Amino acid sequence: MLELRAVTKRYGDTTVLGPVDLIAPRSRTTVLIGPSGSGKSTILRLMMGLVEPDEGHVVLESNTPVAGGDSAQHVRPGYVVQDGGLFPHLTAAENIRIAAEYFGWTPERLDARVGELCSLTRFPTDAIHRYPVELSGGQRQRVSLMRALMMHPPVLLLDEPLGALDPLIRAELQSDLREIFRELEMTVVMVTHDLREAAYFADHVTLLDGGVIAQEGTVDELVRSPASDFVARFVGAQRNPASLAPVTS
Repeated sequence: MLELRAVTKRYGDTTVLGPVDLIAPRSRTTVLIGPSGSGKSTILRLMMGLVEPDEGHVVLESNTPVAGGDSAQHVRPGYVVQDGGLFPHLTAAENIRIAAEYFGWTPERLDARVGELCSLTRFPTDAIHRYPVELSGGQRQRVSLMRALMMHPPVLLLDEPLGALDPLIRAELQSDLREIFRELEMTVVMVTHDLREAAYFADHVTLLDGGVIAQEGTVDELVRSPASDFVARFVGAQRNPASLAPVTS
């Protein structure tokens, strides 16, 4: 569904990513993990079309290039940034509808889609006209997710969407997110630092180090058969790594 082909990204004289070959399969969840500065968020920005590769190509299914610009014809993934990224001067509903309004959706179509998304994400409809400051952390993340899903994107990208939440809210949203991915049969690429969270969501895990791929596979493969000392150290730094296992329920 979404592929990086021999992609390299530089800022000045510094190579921050690559060369990287990466495939995110259709209707599967791919999780990118690794330490800070390993290139995870750069991959999402490349997939989103916010930055362009210096070498290589980022393509969607059937070799459609991921494009920037403001054309409604461009194929764009949905994007959930760290901490939600909501506009504080807009209500929840206005945040969700902003892109669709720009591209000329009718009020009836807007209202219908927001209603669908509230039901999907279990967001209380009586809070839809509140401002972000009036919402809980979990509610803000649900609004950010609804905004990302508003225009029926072919791919959903999430950059550490749960990192700032307290453990109880995080666990609840993890469960809801995984159910949403399954219900929509979405192609998902998620960034996290947490190997246990990767095990909960991932069909496939890509561990990055210094802008290149250190190992790919299941979490169980990383735990039981690390490809390098770095992989073994990264896994060992997680608490109780032996307890990590793919979630099947």
